Amino acid sequence: LGVRAQPAHEWDAKQPRPPPPTPEALAEKLRASGQEIPGFLLPVDDTNHVPPDTALADLTVRLREQQPTSELLALVTTSWWGSVAPAFAADDERHRPLHILALLMQEELAEPQSFNM
Repeated sequence: LGVRAQPAHEWDAKQPRPPPPTPEALAEKLRASGQEIPGFLLPVDDTNHVPPDTALADLTVRLREQQPTSELLALVTTSWWGSVAPAFAADDERHRPLHILALLMQEELAEPQSFNM
């Protein structure tokens, strides 16, 4: 008693965060579940590879158009010339790598939207 449990969402700075899954690991997970692998998760030498920054820029534009209130949009920043990057530094717990952001946006865009009338 007297010891307060730390909420699960708080990151303990003394414990290193596990690294995010690699593009290869995510591609294998999708392949194992029978899903199509997006180009930004394919190996660079694959003819269908799409650079993650290119995919993220396209997905960000589409998400802004289709779902302008998406919380994912707060995780990216867009320069005045149109390049898109993670909004948070790599040592910030809110940081997500390009391939993770692209996959999250692609999944959100694929979900059917409900409209309240």
